[in-house]
Amino acid sequence: MKFSFNFDLAVILSFFTGYLYWCGYWYQYGYTSFFNYPITPYELPLIATIIQGLLISFEGTLYLTLSFVFIAFLSGFSSKQWDFGITKLSAWCANFIILVYFLISKRFNPFLENLIASKISKFYMQFQILNPQNVETNNQATPSLLTTQNSKWAKFKKWIITLNQDSKTYTNHVMFEQNMTTDAISYQIYGRDKRTSEAQNVLKTVLYFMLIFLILLLLMWMLKSGTKAINRGYQDAHLNYVYTFSPQKENSAPIFPLVSSKTKPELKNYHLTDFCMQGSCLLVNKNKNIQTFKIDDLIIKNRPNSD
Repeated sequence: MKFSFNFDLAVILSFFTGYLYWCGYWYQYGYTSFFNYPITPYELPLIATIIQGLLISFEGTLYLTLSFVFIAFLSGFSSKQWDFGITKLSAWCANFIILVYFLISKRFNPFLENLIASKISKFYMQFQILNPQNVETNNQATPSLLTTQNSKWAKFKKWIITLNQDSKTYTNHVMFEQNMTTDAISYQIYGRDKRTSEAQNVLKTVLYFMLIFLILLLLMWMLKSGTKAINRGYQDAHLNYVYTFSPQKENSAPIFPLVSSKTKPELKNYHLTDFCMQGSCLLVNKNKNIQTFKIDDLIIKNRPNSD
């Protein structure tokens, strides 16, 4: 198993550009959906959409930057180091499975059998004590409670120590037979060459799987960021529309400025929204009717609605 990471500047810039365009497009999509005006990615200008994405997703851009820094840190590891770390991790998993098998088959099953047998014997002894003919005999044969508890605790400690020794011996024996010890793995991967320490390889393996988990989280977060951008764009369009046609202060300038057309004098009571693409801008009136006009054909009137 070999791994090779080679993230050059072009790849990193492509990721950043794609993410920013992703956020910018979905923001514009949510913005225009308030006016029921459909758009496609091919209609939006690239630079303006990327800038819009940067403005609304600064936090996401920071997370993406940190993730690439992390990737760049891990990209310097050799394939042999990855092979060693992942093989060692697989050996640990196998060791755990062998240990569980040993505990269940070699220790817990006999322990449960002995426990059941002791419970049955104890129940039988209690039944015998209830017999008046056996009271005197049982009192003479039963040791004190403290002595019995000490004896049970000593047996339990001895059982734990024996279990630990036997399980370690058993797992080491199986791992040695399967060539899954640290020395065997190191020799298979590195041969007699000098290698880094085992702790360094293990650390790199842990970092690798942490990176995979981080990338999955970032992918899920990027998908959700599209939904957030849509909701934010829709909400911004709604607020701008409300504050334009229902201003909070008297004689205040609307957020959407009033416009008129140089070539079509019949265009009245339309306001310029914040959405423009390829030289055309979206206009809306109080009834939420929309039109698109070239920006060069419009006269923008920066004055209150009441004038």
